[in-house]
Order: sequence, then structure tokens, then C-alpha cells
Amino acid sequence: MDSRAVDLAARVRLLRGAAPGRRVIVAIAGIPGSGKTTLAAALVARLNADTPPPTHAIAVPMDGFHLSKATLSASTDPPRFHARRGAPFTFDPTALLTLLRRIRYDAPHETIPAPAFSHATGDPVAAAIHIAPHHRVVVVEGLYLLADVAPWCHIRPLCDLCYWLDVDLATARERVVVRHVDAGLASTRVDAEKRWELNDELNALWVLKHSVR
Repeated sequence: MDSRAVDLAARVRLLRGAAPGRRVIVAIAGIPGSGKTTLAAALVARLNADTPPPTHAIAVPMDGFHLSKATLSASTDPPRFHARRGAPFTFDPTALLTLLRRIRYDAPHETIPAPAFSHATGDPVAAAIHIAPHHRVVVVEGLYLLADVAPWCHIRPLCDLCYWLDVDLATARERVVVRHVDAGLASTRVDAEKRWELNDELNALWVLKHSVR
């Protein structure tokens, strides 16, 4: 298992001991291709392996807060919004903040619904994730969780532990290009490289400029 997940799990256990009456929120952030989803999954697996069933950790990807394709089409500049999907202005940070506040402040015996993202339809799915009372640790991962620009900057204070994933741009680029081809988002490597240059790289540079690490 990723040594970072092992280290993070140990830190989370300490936080759980210091705040036994509420859920703990962990935020994992980084540029596209930094490995956020992989690390979040490894951390959740490690935490759940350390405790008897039912599971006590759950992942909530920020992808569930993408604006729908219909919303992008109804925007002031539909071609730009669709082409730049994944940029800060194509998410709903207000809804994400509402969810995080519920996780942090609502009674821990309540089940809290959260959205997920369907790669089959290319749209978010409301209430696809259920944060149950036995989920004491919520691991959120996404590009803009540590951004210093409003309203994103209000996320960090709601989190108990924030982790920045470092990766060089060349490595991130290769991972994203391969992912685009494998996922069918680009038919050729050349097309995938163009997607990186016209969108993913711009988002990566924005994240590097505006994230508090």
C-alpha cells in the first residue's frame, strides 16, 4: 500500500481520538494527474482495514459537483464552458461547501447524501453517495479544495486534515493523456495531448498558482 496512505491513516486516527463526537474530514488536493483519486481510495481502504465492519471511512470525490451538461449549455458561453469543463467556473462550490458544513456540524447519527459523477453519462448524479452514521471519516479529493480564491477558500477551514499531492507537470501530463485515451475522451494520443494543452494544463497552472500548500 502507498506509504502516504499509511502515514495519513495514522494521522487520521489521532484526529479521531481528539474529536470522538463528530466526523473527521480529510481533503486531498493536487493538479490533474497527481493521483488524488488513487490516494483517497488507498486511505479509505487502509482506514477500513484497521476497523471491524461496517466501514468507517468513505470517499467523496469533488467530481460530483461538476455543473451538468445542461447547465453548461444554458451558460452565457456554452462552447467555452463545455470546452473548459473541469475549470473552477464549471463546478458548484456552494453546494460542496453546504455538504462539508453538514458533514462537520450535523448530528453524527444522520445519514448525509452526496453526489457522484457518472462517467457513463458525463453528468453528476444526486445522492449517489450516502454518508452513513458509521462513516466517521470522510475523504474528499479534488483540484480546488485548497484554493485561496472565494468561495473555494472557505473549504479548508472545514477540514481537519489537508494534504497536497506534489507531482511534476510532465508526469501529470503523461498520466492525463493516457487516461483520456483509455477513457475514450480522446480517440488518439494527439487529441489527448490537445485536450491537456487547451484545458487540463490551464487548470493545473491555476491550481498551482492559487492553492495554499
